[in-house]
Amino acid sequence: MSSLVQASGKTTEEAAARYHVYCITQGHGYLDEHALSKMKPEARQIVEKSLMRDNNVSKRVAALVKNLENGNSRFSRFVFDLLQNADDNDFTRARAASQLPFVTFKVAPSWMTVDCNEDGFTHANVTALCDVAKSSRTGSKPYFSNEGIGFKSVFRVAYKVDIQSENYSFSFNHKPGQSGMGMISPTWEEYQDRPSAGITRMKLFLHSEATYPTVLKQLNEIQAVHLMFLRNIQRINIICVDDSDAILSSTRLSINSVTPNEVVCIKEQDGVEKTKHDYLVTRQLVNHPSPCRNQTSPRIDIETKRSTSEIILAFPVNTDKSPVISSQSVFALTEIGDMGFKFLIQAEFAMSDKDNDIEILSSTNQALLDSIPIAFVKAIHQLHENSYLPYEWVRYLSRRYDEAPIRKGYWADLWHRIRNTVKVARLILPLDGVSNLSANDVLQELFSQRESAAPDRELIRELYSRLPGSLAALTASRRTAFRENLQTTSLIFAGSQWHTLDRCVWSQKRPVPGKVDLIQFYSGMESTFVDALGISLNIETAYDMILAVGSSPTATVQQAKEALRRLNSLLPNAERQPDPKRILRSLIFPVRYPKGSVELSCAHQVDFGIVDQEIFEQDLRDSEEILDFTLAEVHDLHPLIKWAGLEGRFLSARTVEMTKPLGATEIMPSSQRDIRLKAHLLCRIAAHFNSRRASDIELLHHVLGQSQLFVYRSSHIITELCLVENGCLVAVDQQESGVLLDDTNGMLNIYLPRDTRRQGECFVFDLPHALYRWIMAESPMGEENPEAEFAKRLITVVLNLEPHMATLFLNKEGIAALNSLTADNISDVQKPLPQVRVRLPPVQAPEGVTNSVDKPKITENENYKRKVESIQDKPMAMFTGNGIVKAEEFSPLSVFENLRITSPLPSSGQQLSCG
Repeated sequence: MSSLVQASGKTTEEAAARYHVYCITQGHGYLDEHALSKMKPEARQIVEKSLMRDNNVSKRVAALVKNLENGNSRFSRFVFDLLQNADDNDFTRARAASQLPFVTFKVAPSWMTVDCNEDGFTHANVTALCDVAKSSRTGSKPYFSNEGIGFKSVFRVAYKVDIQSENYSFSFNHKPGQSGMGMISPTWEEYQDRPSAGITRMKLFLHSEATYPTVLKQLNEIQAVHLMFLRNIQRINIICVDDSDAILSSTRLSINSVTPNEVVCIKEQDGVEKTKHDYLVTRQLVNHPSPCRNQTSPRIDIETKRSTSEIILAFPVNTDKSPVISSQSVFALTEIGDMGFKFLIQAEFAMSDKDNDIEILSSTNQALLDSIPIAFVKAIHQLHENSYLPYEWVRYLSRRYDEAPIRKGYWADLWHRIRNTVKVARLILPLDGVSNLSANDVLQELFSQRESAAPDRELIRELYSRLPGSLAALTASRRTAFRENLQTTSLIFAGSQWHTLDRCVWSQKRPVPGKVDLIQFYSGMESTFVDALGISLNIETAYDMILAVGSSPTATVQQAKEALRRLNSLLPNAERQPDPKRILRSLIFPVRYPKGSVELSCAHQVDFGIVDQEIFEQDLRDSEEILDFTLAEVHDLHPLIKWAGLEGRFLSARTVEMTKPLGATEIMPSSQRDIRLKAHLLCRIAAHFNSRRASDIELLHHVLGQSQLFVYRSSHIITELCLVENGCLVAVDQQESGVLLDDTNGMLNIYLPRDTRRQGECFVFDLPHALYRWIMAESPMGEENPEAEFAKRLITVVLNLEPHMATLFLNKEGIAALNSLTADNISDVQKPLPQVRVRLPPVQAPEGVTNSVDKPKITENENYKRKVESIQDKPMAMFTGNGIVKAEEFSPLSVFENLRITSPLPSSGQQLSCG
């Protein structure tokens, strides 16, 4: 070895790699390609035959060559052999560098390279590669393999393969007619253009340009779904170039694993996304059966270390995880074909040597007839545990097999075994005493009954009766998914046949052509078929069902509620609504009485109320005769209540609001918010919205502007909600209110809270709403009208702007001026305030502050601030235009600038001088 190291002039690691290659070739008793290439073809054949030793290796090579020359179909998948060889490597370095494991195929008319970012060849990898039916893989991880052939299949299209990985650089050589030892005996190669660090490269030299289409065909057969079958590779790049390496086209296949069960397969063509498919994927390990021994081709003995293989089932879904029902292919890494299954199957099927089909009698394939159905049941349980497809999975088995493209043979047998395994897995359920039957249990048992030659009618009826309770335990989206599943799967049994939900109706009187009327088979089970499953119901039948419940002495409150809800759901879209009189005379309305009992009552006999506001639901439910529906249910039942003419029984219609101020009041001194200044503007708004008060616009203007309009402050303003009962007012609720409008005696007085912050809130919220209601009293436009919000916004802005700005605002909003009215005389309302000079205590400089030379001089702003702080600490009295402001109501920071500080307040007995 030392001589090789010295001859190479390379590193010790590369020299060791070179010596390793030399030893392999010598161990085979074979001359490397450099020596053989110098011989004439005839001489080369003689030498190769003489060097072929009578050992196990030479026998395996001979069988390999014969299979290759005879066109064994397993050699036709050389691209997939390269792909799985790349996947069977380790990618610890790539993952440590946050790189996705990838393989890149670059193909030209005369060559193809395969680049992979795996960890690189080790001594054991190279040794295994230079043998037949040997592998350095461990048996703990399942993999897909063209066992006995593997990498050697590349010689179907190539006469030479160069391999560069880490310190190794060698080639394999084989042409038709040669012994085949060149496929396992490496020749060391010296190359300057090594791939970048971390890349293993194989370069195939194609036999001729006639081979190029074969290579392209296989590369085009690679799909994004193949990435689901690989353990490591997450991206495949396919680049077509010419012999000068100019790119002609590029394809990228990638897989994104959202969760262990959710994958997205993406195909990009020349940088543009072409396809994107979502799958729910499950994987099941099965025991690896013994190899098949009935081969007719020369056998290559396999030294396998594996004890298990993997079955992958993938269910196509939309982005919202709903099933995509379409035929999916079966794979043995390469695609076998579309066998009519609605889910994708990948398993290690034993393939025929003659064509791309399975060996039906293979022990492997016979074992898979049992393993795949078990894997399917496990897949459904696994997906269900992770909240996937809980009630929709049966759609993947919804079509009968005679509708599939292949109807007989192995695949038909597999399909029936899956169905039978599903049927017996957990589907024959003992229903006696079972109270917690889930919707999925019901679905599976119905599915089992459908497959039975003699369905159990009583059991089926019992299953249907369990559905309302089972579905009630689901979320709304799950209930919808359950119903949608029954729209496409025939699980409704009627008349000795199974039907989909959309073919069924519930019609008591008249038959519907082309539909199955379930009332003939399941009378009294409206809660299942109409309420739970949403089967079509006409309004006449719903009306009659209410009358039937109302006349039944055994009717329950729940039955009455369900009957009312059914009719309510049909009323909005009914072309012709029935007369409600018979319903109002029927004992159909559930009424809660003050003692807490709920009884079915007649609307003509019991004057029950209907809760339509939360406050009534809290305070009156236990003290009045109330229709026994929650506030939300009442909202949903509005079409029924309106149709029956029961709107007058809304408790809100039977109550009045009474608002009054408590405690003493006083005139609000600030004139900035005086509404009299806005009388003309408010009249414009009233006229624009056709207020009835605006019919006499002069009177309205007089009330708003010329009457003695007062804005009061009040300690508290209380609003009482009173229920009218037997001609008397009964207080239901009392709460503090923000504003009160009182227009008695032709004057409009407005009461506001004392707190200035609450006053500001009232001018923005409460007062505009109150003024709107007062201005629009008895007008046709109610508060629910969209224009009402516009009117309230106009009033809000007018109340909070100066009159001239509010005028501009209304002009901009298209509110017409009223030429018949004179403009508001602001001077009469907003008189100038008298000028007041107030004598305040002298301001004392804070201790420790002087104007000495060695101290910083106090600035004018600092001096101003200290004066303010000094004044805040002194008792004071100040005059404004409306009277004396108490000290605690005075804000020096806002008023101080308008006052002139002169001297201390006079002592007791002195006069306060004002100027």
